[in-house]
Amino acid sequence: VILKIFDDRSFEELRLLASKLISQAPIIALLATINGGKCLLAFAAAPVSNVNAAELMKEICDKFGGKGGGTSSMAQGGVSKTKEFENYLEDLSTRLEFKI
Repeated sequence: VILKIFDDRSFEELRLLASKLISQAPIIALLATINGGKCLLAFAAAPVSNVNAAELMKEICDKFGGKGGGTSSMAQGGVSKTKEFENYLEDLSTRLEFKI
């Protein structure tokens, strides 16, 4: 599992990086960029990971009042940036490590 929160990256950069990461290795990429008070997200899951990126995005958006969606291998969305959100992402990353 790769978790990285960037400052001021474009949404397109996140999606491209997430896509490249899962094409190179059987991983899950949880990428985010902070732009002001907003956090844009790109999640990607290699098919062998048995993780659904769209379900992860829905979980995050439901919990933090954001919007997003995608497919089982790639999802994108956005939520308001809070410390609770950052902690939740770290916990999610740890939880996914045990799932793989």
